[in-house]
Amino acid sequence: MKRFFIVLYFAVVMVLAFATIYEKYEGSAQASEVIYSAVWFHILWGLLVMADIYSMYKVRMWHRLSAMALHCSFIVILFGALLTSLLSSEQIIHLREGEDSKAALPFKVSLEKFELKNYPGTDRPQDFISHISYTDEDESGTYDVSMNHIFSHRGYRFYQMSYDDDMRGTFLTVRHDPYGVGVTYMGYILLLLSILWYLADRNGRFRNVLRECMSKGILVLLLMLSVPDNVVAQNIAAPRAISAVKAGQFARKLVVYNGRIVPIRTLALDFCQKVTGKRNFGGLSAERFMLSLMLYPEDWRDVRMVKIEDKALREALGIKEKYGAMSDFFALDGTYRMSALYQKHKSTDDAMEKAILKVDERCALVVMLLNGELVKPVPDGVEKPSEALINAELLYDAAPWSLILFICTFLLAIASIVLMIANVKEIFSIALGCLVLADAVALVILYVLRWMIQGHVPLSNGYETMLFIALVTLLLSAVMTLRNVRRVGLLNTLGLIVTAFALLVSHLSFMSPEMTPLMPVLQSPLLSLHVSVIMVSYALFAILTLLSVAALIAYKRKSDRAAQMTLMCELLLYPAVFLLCIGIFLGAVWANVSWGTYWSWDPKETWALITMMVYAVPMHKGMIGRFGNPRFYHIYIICAFLSVLITYFGVNYILGGMHSYA
Repeated sequence: MKRFFIVLYFAVVMVLAFATIYEKYEGSAQASEVIYSAVWFHILWGLLVMADIYSMYKVRMWHRLSAMALHCSFIVILFGALLTSLLSSEQIIHLREGEDSKAALPFKVSLEKFELKNYPGTDRPQDFISHISYTDEDESGTYDVSMNHIFSHRGYRFYQMSYDDDMRGTFLTVRHDPYGVGVTYMGYILLLLSILWYLADRNGRFRNVLRECMSKGILVLLLMLSVPDNVVAQNIAAPRAISAVKAGQFARKLVVYNGRIVPIRTLALDFCQKVTGKRNFGGLSAERFMLSLMLYPEDWRDVRMVKIEDKALREALGIKEKYGAMSDFFALDGTYRMSALYQKHKSTDDAMEKAILKVDERCALVVMLLNGELVKPVPDGVEKPSEALINAELLYDAAPWSLILFICTFLLAIASIVLMIANVKEIFSIALGCLVLADAVALVILYVLRWMIQGHVPLSNGYETMLFIALVTLLLSAVMTLRNVRRVGLLNTLGLIVTAFALLVSHLSFMSPEMTPLMPVLQSPLLSLHVSVIMVSYALFAILTLLSVAALIAYKRKSDRAAQMTLMCELLLYPAVFLLCIGIFLGAVWANVSWGTYWSWDPKETWALITMMVYAVPMHKGMIGRFGNPRFYHIYIICAFLSVLITYFGVNYILGGMHSYA
C-alpha cells in the first residue's frame, strides 16, 4: 500500500505538470474540459485522499496528533473543492442603466450607474464601480460593486467583471457556492492551526531536529561563485546635444507617464534603457539623450542607437553592428521596413518574429517621442506629488542601485567564504558583520524609497519580487550576524549568496524598471501578504539548495560536519514548505475576494502546488526509507529546486497565464 500511495502521489504531480503544458498549447478552456473538470481527474484526487487516510491508519498517526491534524486539513480542503465543483453555479449578467435585469436570480437587481475612476491626470483605470440596487420581496437596498469589493445576498456573490464602451452598462459575475467555500475556508483555518501546532509540538520531528541543531554548529562551506564579465563598453560619438545644465533643469519637470506623474528623468531612463539597452548613451545622461533627440531629430537620424540583439534580424536589415539608426528601418520612399519583415516571418519563424516585435517597440518609442506623443504635460487641476516624493524618485533614479548592491553583496559573500575557510582573527569577522549590517540598511532604504514612490508595497512584478527576496534573505543574514558577530556562520554566507543572486536577477530583468500603478484587482492588502510569504519560502528553498550542495561536497571529503549540514537542511525544510502552504491559501482567499473563485488551475497556481508537493516528500523520512541516505536526500533537494525555477521563471516566460509577470 505504501508503494501504491507513493506512485499515486507522483502520478498526481506529473498530471498537474502535463496539464500546464497542455494548457499552453490547447488553451485554458480545453485544459479545463479534458483534465481539470474531467471525472478521472476527480477520481485521481479521491484515490489520493483514500490512500492518505489508509496511511494515517496504518502508521497510527493519532499518536502524533499535530501531524494528523495537518493531513486532515488537506483532506478538508479537497472535500471543499469537490463540493464547489459539484454544487456551485456561475453566470455572467449584463446590466444596463434604466433596464430591468433578466438574470436567473431569486431576486431582482438593476444598475443605477456605472463609474470608471482613472488615476489622476491619466486615462489608466484605477477602479470600476457599479452602483446597483436590489429588491427581494419586502427587502431592498443599494450597493457598490467594484474590484475587491463584492456584493453578497442570499449566498449569491456579485463581482465586477467588465463594462460597456459607453459607460452605461456593466458585466457582473454571479457565483453561488453554498457549501464549498465554507468547508474550504475551514480547511485553511485548520491548516494554519495545525502548522503552528506541528512546529510547537515537543515530540514532533521539527522540534527534535531543532534541538539537535542547537547543540551543534555549522562551520564549513566550500562553495565558490564566479560571475562572467560580459559587459562591453561602447563609445559612440553623439551629434548635437542639449547642455548638461539645461538637461539638469528639465530633470525635475513633471510629466504623465504610464499612469503616474513622474519627473522627466524617470521617463528618460525608461526610454533610454528600452531603446539603447543602457542607462546612458554616447556619454550623455538619459535626460540629455532624450531631450537632444527631441530638439535635434535630424542630427540623430543616422546615429546607431536602437539596440538589435538578434543576429538574423541584423543580417536581414543589412546592419553589421548591434545597434541600428532610425534611417536603417525606413526605405528611401519612407516605407517602414520592419512591417514587411514581420509579414514575411509571422507564424513561420517564432524567434525572428519576437526579435522583430522587440525592435519594433523601440522604434515606436522613438517615433512617439518625435511626434510629441510620449512626453505629456500634467493637466491643470491635477494634484502633483510633493517635493519630498519628487526628491525620493530622483534619488532612486540617480544610479543602478540594485547593481551596486549586488556588487557589494557578492564581495561580502566572497569575503565570508574566505573567512570561514581561513583561520583569521576575530576582528575580521566583526568587521564583516558590520559591513553586512550596512548592506542590509542600504537595501532597506532602497526598498522603502520604491514603496514611497509607488504608493503601494512593491510586489507587483518580477523585478520587485526578486528585490523583496534579496531584502528578506539579507535581513535574515543580518539577524544571524547579530546573534554571533564574532564568527562567520554557514547560513550567513548562504544568505549573502542568495541575496547577491536575487539582486543580479532583478538588475538584469529590468535595469530601469517602469513603475506603473497597480491594476484595480491588485489593490488588495492580501496581495502583498500572499506574495511576501511565498517569496520568503522561495528564498528558503534557494538556501536549502546551496546548503545541499555544500553538504554533498562535505560528504565527498568525508567531513565530520556533513551530518550537521543535513540537520540544518532538514530544519529549514519545514518553515519553507509551511510558508509556501500559507502563501498558497492566502492567494486563494485573495482570489475568492477579488473575482469569486479561490482556485482556477492557472499555471502559476498549479506549479506552486507542485512545488509544495515535491518538497513535502522528504518531510516523510519515516515512510520513504531512501531519504535516510543523506546523499539521496541532498540530491533530491537540489533537483526539487527545478520546480521553484519553473514556478517563478518558467511560468513567467514560457507557460503564461494570469500570473505570468516578469
